[in-house]
Amino acid sequence: FLAQESMKPFGGMALDPSAIKGRVEANIGVDLKLGEGAQPSDRKLRLQANINALSIDHLIGKERLEQATLQVNVSPDGLTGTGQGKLFGNAASIELRKGKSGDTEAVVGFTLDDAGRNKLGLALGSGVTGPMAVKVVSAFGVRGTPPAQVELDLTRTALDGVLPGLLKPAGRNG
Repeated sequence: FLAQESMKPFGGMALDPSAIKGRVEANIGVDLKLGEGAQPSDRKLRLQANINALSIDHLIGKERLEQATLQVNVSPDGLTGTGQGKLFGNAASIELRKGKSGDTEAVVGFTLDDAGRNKLGLALGSGVTGPMAVKVVSAFGVRGTPPAQVELDLTRTALDGVLPGLLKPAGRNG
């Protein structure tokens, strides 16, 4: 619905519908001015949606977001969404924001353990062990592949021999 041309000012995003599956329960309100002098800017959309059993293929690389729930609100001020799901076999948090400027940002937080790093092709050998918290911030639903900002929290990750002289035990900030 939000991908329709007439609804793009309220939250439309360039998404591949075949990559997204889930159940949506939504309340939608549309305020329209009718008659002479009615302008497109007179439309106001309100949407409150709960999305369950959400899965998105290729959310990060080839990895699929699974078993997610998402609460989405659309108002004249923009779009917001929060939820959780599974990514790389671990719990993940999701935030969506789209302001009046039209920029849509997604923030996905998850834990990447040894198995997840291997699945991503980031096998760093025995010198990196333990889980690392990951936060990915990226433009969402735009055409092309926008660059993402990635933050890694190495507090629970042990580093030994990755670089000569570098030793960081798990549990110490890094």
